[in-house]
Amino acid sequence: MRALAFVVASGLSVVLSAQTPDTLDLTQVRPNSGPMTAGPGTGPATGFSAHVKREESPVKLTVEWMDRYGYRDNDSFVFRLAIVNVSGLPVTLPWEPDADRIGNEADALRAVITIDAGMNNREFTIPIAVLYGSKADSNTTKVLRPGARAEIIARGKWQLAADSSSPSPKIDFPAEVDVSGRIVFASNIDRHAYKDAASTNRMRVVVDRPDRP
Repeated sequence: MRALAFVVASGLSVVLSAQTPDTLDLTQVRPNSGPMTAGPGTGPATGFSAHVKREESPVKLTVEWMDRYGYRDNDSFVFRLAIVNVSGLPVTLPWEPDADRIGNEADALRAVITIDAGMNNREFTIPIAVLYGSKADSNTTKVLRPGARAEIIARGKWQLAADSSSPSPKIDFPAEVDVSGRIVFASNIDRHAYKDAASTNRMRVVVDRPDRP
């Protein structure tokens, strides 16, 4: 059963720290259009018609680290997601968190980064960021050659108990949470409609009850 998790995510304006061309650091972004939330059991919208046949993802994801093992609900967390092109063709990924740089381009690339948190047969989807890409501006995309690797470092926030109206049982803190990463391709990529890319591993952390004010 999936439950509702509220997090701060994106529209984003960004001031990125120094980073390698293959690493996208989203930890210093700041929201410019309010919070994004995950609906119960739905996840982020893909933008595809139900009749579109979607192909297997060309990339493999791995959650490489979390910044801590133990958290309290309402704490922020930082993670690193590795992306490897396992297909035989180059893959163009949206690589720009600032939607203003793309404008109203009709065929802009879009992908949603999320964290899936599993505990006690329940699943929470935590939206992290939306990435955009313009075919007219190579600085907003990342082309992964076959076998090439890139990384995303990003920040999220635990708010597992935020939805008091949920019919789900209350969370029994401290909770062991299995964390995995996901990329939801919300537009065609290189003229292909791809299924979500979910990480092949899960990292276990412990989330305790929030501190009292």
